[in-house]
Amino acid sequence: MSKNKQIGNLKMPIIGLGANIEQSENSITPRTFKGQDLCTFDCSSIPNIINKFIIRCQEQLADILKTYNTCLEQIKTLNESGMVSNSDYSQFFNTNQLQSNIGTSKERLKHFEKYQNIINRLEYPKNASFLVKKYQCRSDQTILEYTFNSNNLHFNIEQFNSFLLDFDDGFEQNSSIGSSKKSGSKKSNRSEKKQQFFTKKLLHPLEIMMLNQAIAEVNNNSKPVVTNIFARNDDGQIKYSDNNEPEVHAIVLYKLDNMSGEILVIDPNNSTFSNHLATGFSNILLSNTGENSNQLVAPNHIIKIYSPLEGKKTGPNNDQSRDCIDIAVKLVDEIINMEEGLNDPRKLAEWQPIIHISNNDVIDSSIILDLEQNKLPLRNKQSSDQNIRKSFCNIQNNVQILLNMLLKINLESYDEYLNKYASVLFNTDDHKAMSQFLDELKHNISTNTNSIVDNIKLCVLEGQKSSDEIIEISGEVE
Repeated sequence: MSKNKQIGNLKMPIIGLGANIEQSENSITPRTFKGQDLCTFDCSSIPNIINKFIIRCQEQLADILKTYNTCLEQIKTLNESGMVSNSDYSQFFNTNQLQSNIGTSKERLKHFEKYQNIINRLEYPKNASFLVKKYQCRSDQTILEYTFNSNNLHFNIEQFNSFLLDFDDGFEQNSSIGSSKKSGSKKSNRSEKKQQFFTKKLLHPLEIMMLNQAIAEVNNNSKPVVTNIFARNDDGQIKYSDNNEPEVHAIVLYKLDNMSGEILVIDPNNSTFSNHLATGFSNILLSNTGENSNQLVAPNHIIKIYSPLEGKKTGPNNDQSRDCIDIAVKLVDEIINMEEGLNDPRKLAEWQPIIHISNNDVIDSSIILDLEQNKLPLRNKQSSDQNIRKSFCNIQNNVQILLNMLLKINLESYDEYLNKYASVLFNTDDHKAMSQFLDELKHNISTNTNSIVDNIKLCVLEGQKSSDEIIEISGEVE
């Protein structure tokens, strides 16, 4: 018999303890992975939950219409009796906020009723399930990941995709939430932009159930969690991989360190992959199908925290990039060990946990090599050991400073050490080799600097340099 273990507000029988999926081709989550807990639920309840929500929306709209019609009758009576002038009567219709609210409510209800139609047409197995995985990092912190159970991963995905095609073109495009600027540009637009209400990346029933549980966990324990969503095409359809499996994508949910109660969606790769979770439609849907009132928010400009090397498969080897689950888990480990929280989602790219993990040189200016050109995965920055990550970041900062110094005093030596630096990063996942490289670089700079000082002294003694030239050379060394 399996024992039940309480995690948050879920009771789950523990299975598969001691599993190690670091060597799996599909995932490279940390070797510190401990096991996975199975949580079952009855999916047949989803249509009922959605239908009750739609009924409430319809009732609220009816109340607004009733209030509006009452106001309309009253203003007509006042106009007919001469107590309201014709100009004021016309102005009422031109500026009436209630009338505007009715139009907005009708439009939104139309979206929800179309979504209801999809939900009601899907087939629901009674024992669909999702998983809650546990990771024990070296910081002695437990990190939870909410993910799909492979046994029911195909559950009505094809139906869901086909029903999306029945929609008309009256929906807003989903590819432009926030700035259209790319994060590769240092001129990313960070101005405040209003989030869209609706996109065609509609939440799948499994995502609704899982996101509500993950949000509840964030609320209960005030710690970020990793949760999975389905990867989407621009038309909203769920992607399929080359082996015909629905694609999943890991994200982090983090409760902002302010009084708003907002939960930030942190995407380990590209914020456009998951910012549809923060639309008004998704938020209303989640808050009415679960017990959570938290608003999900997303960055209002594109942020690319980690990008795998182009044309390379992810995997556990030194020359391979990491996958989204691995990066998400490392981000949570960084966040829960960070003394200072984040209270403004606009400053996400400037937050230390993001800088420490990121392989984007726009986010981390200490990255001085073109990682794509040199085919460098830079795996040291995302080690399972936080001490190694911290040590590597310190070494990286020092190497950047020293190489900039070397560039000023000896170009030939600079090129030599830049190539050596790339070689060290490519051939090892061990930060000790980086330490040795740093020591050698310090020695080289010291030798070069002493050599220049000796030459200046020699020039002075021989009277071959004017005082102005000596000052100029000394300034370069400084």
